[in-house]
Parts: sequence; C-alpha cells; structure tokens
Amino acid sequence: VRHLPHLDNRVRRQVAAAGQGIGHVKSVGLHGGLVTLSSTIASSVGQMQDIIHWGSVAVLCGLLIVAAVGDIRRFIIPNWLNAAVALLVVPFWLTSANLGWAMVGWQLLTAGCVLLLFGGLFAAGWMGGGDVKLLVALALWLPWLLFLKMFLVIAVLGGLLTAVLLIAHRVRKREGAPEIPYGVAIAAGALLTFGEPLVKHLAG
Repeated sequence: VRHLPHLDNRVRRQVAAAGQGIGHVKSVGLHGGLVTLSSTIASSVGQMQDIIHWGSVAVLCGLLIVAAVGDIRRFIIPNWLNAAVALLVVPFWLTSANLGWAMVGWQLLTAGCVLLLFGGLFAAGWMGGGDVKLLVALALWLPWLLFLKMFLVIAVLGGLLTAVLLIAHRVRKREGAPEIPYGVAIAAGALLTFGEPLVKHLAG
C-alpha cells in the first residue's frame, strides 16, 4: 500500500508523456499537411501561369495568320488586330519568369524606336500604316536583339515576295507597280520566331 502513491505518480508521468507524444504527432501531421497544401497551390499557380503564357503566344500566332490573310485579300491590316497584338503582350509579360520592370522598359523603348524609324518610312510612302503598327506591336514582345533577328527574316521574306510579285506583274504585262502585301512577310517572320518555341513547348 505504501508504494501506491509512487505508482500513481509514475502512471501520471507516463500518461503525460503519451499526451505530449500525441500532441507532437498531431503537430507534425498538421505541418506536413500545410506543406503539402502549399506545394499543391504553388504547382497549380505555376501551371496556370504556364497556360496563360503559352496561350498568349498561341493567340498571337492566330492573329498573325489573320493579318496575313487579310493583307492578301484587302491589302489592309486593321487597327483592331494591331491593338489586340499589342494588348496581348500584357499577360505574356506578367507570366514571363525572367522579365522584370527594367526589361519591360527596354521593350517599350524598342517599340518607340521602331515607331520612329518605320513611321518615317510610312511618311515617305514606302510602307503601309498597318505594316508599321504591326511591327511596333511585335516589338513589345521581344528584346531588341531578338526583334532585330526577326526583322532580318522579315526583310528577306519581304524581298522574295516583292521579287515574285514584280515578275508576275511583268509577265502579265500590267501597267504601274504591283501592290505588295508586306504584312504577309511580317506575319511569316513573326510566326517563325514565335511558332518554333511554341511547337517545342507543346511537343515537350
């Protein structure tokens, strides 16, 4: 009987230790659940950003095809289409991993330089207004070096297109100079620039 209090205290300590162990297990389980939930949310956000990013590129490619077809049929690239290309860059910017405000500033500066340069060509009557607006809108999407590479492709394609149409014009013995749908060359050069990474992303 004398040992009963001692036994009672030992039981109490064991019960208390067991309670602490259960509490620790619950704490670890709760922490693990929060970590798993946080990882799931981060993964979902990343997937959504990826969809928006490449979805913007896909819509851009669709708009470029519409621009090329419209320029062939009517020799006009409508203002709404150029505005759509320009505005579509906003979700593209927001979901670009390595694009900071400094880079956005440089791309705006690139677009401004393109506007000044090709706006002068438009004023001289060497380019159409829709072509200039489309180039300015596309300049928002690319750093200046990539835009320069794209424009070199556009220049080559535009030269080939002009040569083909001039030859066809002379063969048909038509008077005056033929109209050149230069928007086709712009759209083709841009599609080559944006389409390749899009296809690789979808294939991967």
